[in-house]
Amino acid sequence: MEFFEGRLGEPPGGFPEKLQKRVLRGRQPMTGRPGATLPPADFDATKADLEKLIGRRVNDREIVTQLLYPRVFPEYAAQEEKYSDLSVLPTPVFFYGMETGEEVSIDIERGKTLIVKYLAVGGPARGRQPNRVL
Repeated sequence: MEFFEGRLGEPPGGFPEKLQKRVLRGRQPMTGRPGATLPPADFDATKADLEKLIGRRVNDREIVTQLLYPRVFPEYAAQEEKYSDLSVLPTPVFFYGMETGEEVSIDIERGKTLIVKYLAVGGPARGRQPNRVL
């Protein structure tokens, strides 16, 4: 719906008029640039609030991300704090996890790719003691 309202911009040549009217069902499309109606961003206040929220210093990219995605970025930052850099994960793996037997490639840095295959889920071993190093 928001796409056809023009909230993400307008494609070259515009939207097909009949299709846009049908999708919007009487709602009016936006006119002008989508970001023109947004209030000005206060980067300093956002930085202070975000640092307090996630408990560490933040960089400019994280401030902009917070401004663009205020509902999801704090959760992402918490996951990143707990598990490290998650941006290397394919999006479906991040959101849904892996299925048994699934294999994915994860580029951890230039020239280094991990191939991860999820083989099985196991329960706790009964009657066995963990190996101990003395």
